[in-house]
Amino acid sequence: MIKGTVISFEENSFSVEKTEQFIADHDLACKTMRSNDFISLFEKYDFTILENPNDVLYNIIDFIGRWEDDEKGAEIIEVIKSDSACLFCNIGNPVVAYKWIYKYNKLRDLEGRIVYEKKFGFRFEFKNNQLSHYGYCNSFR
Repeated sequence: MIKGTVISFEENSFSVEKTEQFIADHDLACKTMRSNDFISLFEKYDFTILENPNDVLYNIIDFIGRWEDDEKGAEIIEVIKSDSACLFCNIGNPVVAYKWIYKYNKLRDLEGRIVYEKKFGFRFEFKNNQLSHYGYCNSFR
């Protein structure tokens, strides 16, 4: 695992219930793929006190934030969630992959009709059904 790609939690810092709620909140943030939703997620679960949270958050925002452009009228058409596996730093480990399809409504002519897509993956590791590690993966199948 590459430093800065994952956050490790102390044992029992996430109860089973808190883990389930985090997964649900995370899924909601992934449906919008908006930077502010991920910032709010990290604040809600107080990740700021942990080692590497800013590295992980910065890299998530750096990647997913590239499509956001209100001046161009960025709009998500569809978000597709799938199971995948890491191909690089943690080979074979499970990854939850998201593909979002979007377009820019305010662009004229051909540019306004082009449909784009991006993919990004997230790693969740559990111990006794409690979240023990969370991070991102940008090399998955």
